[in-house]
Amino acid sequence: MREPASGDAEDIQLDIPLLLSQQHHLDLNVSFNISQLLDDDHKVSFIARYRKAQTNDIDPEVLHEVAASHSYLHGLQTAVSKAYKQLSSEQKEGSSDHAGGAGARRPVWSRHALCLLHGSDRCVPTALIHPGTEGRQSLDQVQASLSNLLCDMIGKDVAVTAAGGYDLAEWSAVVQMASHPGIHLESKQKTSKNAPPNDQSYKYRNYFNFRKPDALRHQFTNFCLHRFLSRGMADNYRESSIRQAVGTLFSKSVTRQLERQVRHSLKEAAEREALAVMSRNLKAKLLTPPIRGRVILALDPGYRACKVAVVSAQGAILETAVLNPRLSSRWPEVGRDPAAEQLRRIIAQHGVTLLGVGNGTACRETWQYVSELNGAGALAAAPLDVTLVDEGGASEYSTSPAAAAEMAELDCTVRSAVSLARRLQDPISELVKVSQVLGDVLSDCVAAVGVDLNTASVQLLKKVPGLNAASAENIMAKRRAQKLFVNRQQLLSVKGIGPKSFEQCAGFVRVLPATAAKTGKKSGITPKKGSKAASTAPEPLDQTVIHPESYPVANRLLQLIGCPSSAVGSPDLVSRLTEFCAARSRPQLAEELETDIHTLELIIRALSEPGYDERQELAAPMFWKAAMRAGDLRPGARLRGVVRNPTEFGAFVDLGIGESGLIHHSQMRSVELRVNDHVEVEVIKVEQKPKKTDIGLRLLHKIEGKQLKRG
Repeated sequence: MREPASGDAEDIQLDIPLLLSQQHHLDLNVSFNISQLLDDDHKVSFIARYRKAQTNDIDPEVLHEVAASHSYLHGLQTAVSKAYKQLSSEQKEGSSDHAGGAGARRPVWSRHALCLLHGSDRCVPTALIHPGTEGRQSLDQVQASLSNLLCDMIGKDVAVTAAGGYDLAEWSAVVQMASHPGIHLESKQKTSKNAPPNDQSYKYRNYFNFRKPDALRHQFTNFCLHRFLSRGMADNYRESSIRQAVGTLFSKSVTRQLERQVRHSLKEAAEREALAVMSRNLKAKLLTPPIRGRVILALDPGYRACKVAVVSAQGAILETAVLNPRLSSRWPEVGRDPAAEQLRRIIAQHGVTLLGVGNGTACRETWQYVSELNGAGALAAAPLDVTLVDEGGASEYSTSPAAAAEMAELDCTVRSAVSLARRLQDPISELVKVSQVLGDVLSDCVAAVGVDLNTASVQLLKKVPGLNAASAENIMAKRRAQKLFVNRQQLLSVKGIGPKSFEQCAGFVRVLPATAAKTGKKSGITPKKGSKAASTAPEPLDQTVIHPESYPVANRLLQLIGCPSSAVGSPDLVSRLTEFCAARSRPQLAEELETDIHTLELIIRALSEPGYDERQELAAPMFWKAAMRAGDLRPGARLRGVVRNPTEFGAFVDLGIGESGLIHHSQMRSVELRVNDHVEVEVIKVEQKPKKTDIGLRLLHKIEGKQLKRG
């Protein structure tokens, strides 16, 4: 930190790049580059993809941590400057008061306490007794006042305060845990077997014997005694008074301060870990591979009514209905249910090939009902694929203004079923409408997948790095005016998008030829007032992840292999590019094209796979033809399932029976599981409860090559 000049309270500057380098173990040059990029308001997703040369290809998760630290340090710098300015002001205002002789107004025993602390003069407590003065009526009151003043003075001593910086990791191992209401130490012998019904003390029995270490007390006491008794007058009363004050200070102040610090650090660590787990799970859910080219029927379960929606392979709503199935029925009674007949008609009429059942209220009963029909071939000529769909946020979205605008003709009770069907077709496009937390994760996932500038919803557009709600609405306004974007440069014609926003968002939006050339649409985008019109010529590179700033490099590479940009995506271009790059080293080619290796790698991959989607490499949804009931499960049964919710203590697995089972971490064989991983498990426990079934599982193995055959 640079020290401020006299009277310059706002000139306090932290060396943020140095602090980031030390905290995250980064090269100082890399730390400086990242700090400068963040200061220039570049988004993390943009830095991670298009500024790899400056950041030495840092891991995106580490980059997010660095960005969080950068924001915190800037806030700290502002707070320190503000506090210093206030203290300086108070110091100037109080200088005249101190000049008036504060010592004359100081209580008489306060001066004696200073003498006692520093040994400048002998202190005689009996001489301070004054029967008519409060706090001085007896020797005990005088000694208590002196002891309190000594505690306060020692506690405010700069050297003592600095010496209190103990190792929190060591201290946290012996911090006394907060007691449960009504729990006392004498109950430490209780166990879960003999404890009263309302006594929860057995949960905390591991902490009852925790004590503060004597070594820490001795260390603190010895330091203080050496500091104050190594000088001044030698006096038994003085030594005993200071020793007593130090002991009181340690018990009432130091230990409490350390406990607060430890609890705060433990709370922060727990919150960071919980946030990391939530972020990983949400990211895996958002990046679930889409199911293309299938007509889907989704059921939003309910005990009294089950909402049904059918959507086409393109997401259009084909039919909605409300069924009243007899959820308690079993075969063959279920086959004669009127709701089953209606379900058969809908499936046959629209050529449904996939059924999705929401995992909310009455999920287990609805899943078993559908499984009975599907397994017996009562829904179609051959059993259909069935899968569970996460309902999280669907009900709230169905009653939101956004859903009303999107599906104005539908009742809110069936909008949720439409949302469930679309979640299978394109999870990120639908889930982004209901996810209101972990904005960085949403933005990262949208950036990773990219959006079609001419078809993306406003919810998707506003999550693109560099865009916000206003600019996303302005893009939609252009499209509603029957005007399509034919190239990325036309984004500069949208109100609210300037050069800086364009730089941030351009690489994450794509202009695909199939959607930019729709019939009946105009392709002329009116420029903003005062700006010249953007080109109306299509740019083939706009369908790739290559940033417009790198188009000159990409075009030079295309010239070297003898292909025009219009050949992007063609087998001939891929063949020539592969052959050309195999004959040259990357550093040599990067130098020839006057770019860095990271940008070159991105361009080569984008030209080889212009439609690349990283979701293709992730686990596809798991489908079942038919399933047993949860009540039919027995220990020893082997099943396949998909991980729905990994946690610190294990992973919950969807078994296709309307209930999730838990693989405790002790049964995971040190295998790391993530959302949508496919696993084979063995049932080790089945416990029937009134409203659910507890299923304990053991992991047998993780199924690799998870792209299952569909249809």
